[in-house]
Amino acid sequence: FFSVRFLFKSTMFGACGQRRGHTPKGVDLTCQSLPVLGSSDLQAVAPIAAPTTRHMRLKTVEFSPVASFDVPLLKSGGRVSPPEGERVRKHVFSFQDHKWNSEEIRVHLNCEPFAKGTQRFCYHLKDLSMPAAARDHVAKMFRPGLDGNYFLDCALHSMAAGLAEVFNNIQASKYKLKFLDGFVFEFLDRVNPDNEASPVLMSVEPWKQGYLDHLTWGNGQCVPCGGPHDADGKFSTVSAFGHFTHHVSGGSLVVTDLQAFDSYTPSTQLVLTDPMLAAHPTYIKEHGLQGFIDATKYIWNHKCTHICSLLGLMPLRAINAFKPTTDGLSWSMPNMPDVGTDTSWGVAPPPLPLPPVDGSLLDRIISTSTTMSQQVLSQKAGQSISKNNGYSSLVHRLFSAFFDSLPF
Repeated sequence: FFSVRFLFKSTMFGACGQRRGHTPKGVDLTCQSLPVLGSSDLQAVAPIAAPTTRHMRLKTVEFSPVASFDVPLLKSGGRVSPPEGERVRKHVFSFQDHKWNSEEIRVHLNCEPFAKGTQRFCYHLKDLSMPAAARDHVAKMFRPGLDGNYFLDCALHSMAAGLAEVFNNIQASKYKLKFLDGFVFEFLDRVNPDNEASPVLMSVEPWKQGYLDHLTWGNGQCVPCGGPHDADGKFSTVSAFGHFTHHVSGGSLVVTDLQAFDSYTPSTQLVLTDPMLAAHPTYIKEHGLQGFIDATKYIWNHKCTHICSLLGLMPLRAINAFKPTTDGLSWSMPNMPDVGTDTSWGVAPPPLPLPPVDGSLLDRIISTSTTMSQQVLSQKAGQSISKNNGYSSLVHRLFSAFFDSLPF
């Protein structure tokens, strides 16, 4: 394995579903004639001399928008946000109390995407409620025909961020994990082209420039873990975090496929984004979860690091994890032994305290997100009905006035 730098004339080509990344600042947020991104825009160049790692690094170097799916039209016509900004309802999920908080703000949205992935298009956005230096954001919208759950994605992202804070507080490593904030923006001044009664939603996160490095993969593999490039425990820390999420959730989920911005720098803070969630395939099918991956592959591929041992986490293969019931539909929580008790696997009693196991964590996240999504849809549908009733009432009054004015 060797590290190769890819030159991509917009952003990392999976900014919305494959390899994720953000683009340089200073991009004009107005529509323009956009060129089509061709295969020649992706070129392999010389290997990176230092540091030489066993993961692939991608870099954003130049802006070149993608000619594809325009944002939905404004109610006033056109697609360009007005100078004063357009109205947006910002929904934020609080992992601490499992509640959604909402506020109305104004934003400028670029009307054409700068990148696209297998599932989503990405747009530049400026949050006018933020200080000037913190206004740049990336908005992501699912492709037409894909029924994405914006609220569940946001809640799971916030859950990963909350678990990272708990993991940091244990102080098992000098490295601290931090996820970019995630929000759901409801565009109040735009019309959904598929259904006027449905809101226009996008997933939004702060824009960040730099390299985006894959530290662990969705199937649980971490090639550099324990090797010469992991002498300071960077990769082991991130790999152990996935194992940690499996434990604290009672085996119901795993936060995996972790990617960090500029992880090769001397900083001990790893800024992560776009994690993937793994769960048992039966659970995924039962709840109709999109974007989840098979956790059994993670359990098979994960190799415990010294951080896992420091936390006293049981090796995953030693745990009877993700055990579905005989009917193949319902969900049975795995048998989670006390950490640090099975010394036959060379796991010493944990010197650091672990939080209590919460086996209903994923169920609560799904329930809360579903409720919030239904509330937003119902509110939008109610406004549409009220609007139609208002038009009907106006027409009725006009006709009544007309007939009343007739001389017969």
